[in-house]
Amino acid sequence: MIELIHPDSPHLWETARQMVREYAASLKVNLDFQNFDEELLHFETEYAAPGGAFLLARNGSEFLACGAFRH
Repeated sequence: MIELIHPDSPHLWETARQMVREYAASLKVNLDFQNFDEELLHFETEYAAPGGAFLLARNGSEFLACGAFRH
C-alpha cells in the first residue's frame, strides 16, 4: 500500500534530498539560477508549515516519489 508521509527525521529529510538530487540530475539543466544547493540545505524550513509541505510516497520501505509545495 502506498502511503504519503511528511519527513520528520534527519534520515527522511536526507531521503528527500537524495530523491530531489536524482530528479534534478535527470533534467540536464543547471539549477544554480534558483539557488538549488542552498534550497537543499534548508529543506526543513523551506517546506515547513504553514507556508509549505514536503511529501514522500513510499510502498513499504521503498520510496517511490516526492513532491513539495510552498508559497
